[in-house]
Amino acid sequence: MKDITKRFPLDRVNHEELLKLFELRYETCWRLSPRHLAFPATEQFALRVKISHGRISNVLAGPALTEEGTAELLEQVESELTPEHPTECWRDFLFAHRPVKGSYRFHSAPIQILPPPARAPRSPQIMAEHPFVLEFQLAASSLPELQAMRRHRNTVQWARVLNSLIDGHIRHASVRARQLWASRGGGAAILAAGVVHRSRVSAPHASPVATARNIDPCCACRQVPWRMVPASTTFCRGEANS
Repeated sequence: MKDITKRFPLDRVNHEELLKLFELRYETCWRLSPRHLAFPATEQFALRVKISHGRISNVLAGPALTEEGTAELLEQVESELTPEHPTECWRDFLFAHRPVKGSYRFHSAPIQILPPPARAPRSPQIMAEHPFVLEFQLAASSLPELQAMRRHRNTVQWARVLNSLIDGHIRHASVRARQLWASRGGGAAILAAGVVHRSRVSAPHASPVATARNIDPCCACRQVPWRMVPASTTFCRGEANS
């Protein structure tokens, strides 16, 4: 196998994003050893990657990687991961321990904090998780999966920064959170949020049923009535993506 490590701009790209790009391009991978991954998950793989302390330390060309394939891969890495390309404006939602009524723009960083939309329902209790809008810039990408990774990482990082600066707590919507956003298919609206759980049914062969309880209305792009949601409903966080 040929060592092609020096052909990748490892000093200019995010290594987590580079691994994600390998995964998206080759669709599968498998672990050859605790520190080695192969893309794709076949004996005739294209890449063998060594991971050391969370970073890529070595890239070997496998038997399935041609010179043409190498050129295409390097071009994709340059176009998707290096910082020399335009940025896009995004917004996401964070949750504060008190209602956010004002706005703030950082001059040293391309982000700003805004209250939820004017027509959004509000929680009637002061001691609740109150949503607010975080707007920020991200490097553009043509890969939705890569953009979603960047967006989530950026939101989590800013939640941590704000937690270190303010008296109180700021929370982001975890992928395993029990408080979820319910999205209507094909629409850009965000419905009210509630605590969703699967009830345990004692009857044999009974399927769990998703119900909603302790409803605490949160931010919405437009006012829509809350409704009970079936188990097949798709949930998402932040702005709705169908």
